[in-house]
Amino acid sequence: MSYGSIPVENLRVARQICEQAGIFCHCAACNIVVSKDDDATKAYALGNSLFSKRSSLVMNFHDRREMTDAIKAVFDEEISGECCCDQKE
Repeated sequence: MSYGSIPVENLRVARQICEQAGIFCHCAACNIVVSKDDDATKAYALGNSLFSKRSSLVMNFHDRREMTDAIKAVFDEEISGECCCDQKE
């Protein structure tokens, strides 16, 4: 899945959900996003929990499908590479 017509704000929130779920981390030294997991299930679960709780973080999404599509797009497209240093956030 590509970004297509997914709003930039929704992609930002999807990245944040992936980071909060622990499947992405950002290395400030290398300026890359690194996957800590090869499965987006944790991000989907966190996103659905936030949606159920009507968290302000996910209120830009019209429905769960729009949110999970954004998470999938970010998960499939964002990974920049491998980081060898110890400065991951």
